[in-house]
Amino acid sequence: MGDLNVAPEPIDIHDPVGLADHVDFHIDVREKLAEVCSWGLVDLLRHYHPDEPGHYTYWDYRARNPIPEGKGWRIDHLMVTPPLAERSTKVWIDVEARLAERPSDHTFLVGEFEL
Repeated sequence: MGDLNVAPEPIDIHDPVGLADHVDFHIDVREKLAEVCSWGLVDLLRHYHPDEPGHYTYWDYRARNPIPEGKGWRIDHLMVTPPLAERSTKVWIDVEARLAERPSDHTFLVGEFEL
């Protein structure tokens, strides 16, 4: 889990065509992440939000108004085993933390689990 710096699918980036060759969205890194996930890992955010765009964890702080304009990336991940996915109750992105004064360019991706 954490900042993997890979947007796995076009739905995970605000401009998949214009940023196709960016290192965080390049086909080579996307294929390597898919290979790792093929070991049996579940992408927890996509488990709960399979086809929903706009779930971003990173916005360039040098850009003007990236959050309201939807110019983000999903490059932070919770990849879990199937048994842990079954124990999960929800996953969410804490956008408010990114709106704080002097924030990181990333924000928290939070998974909740039952004991």
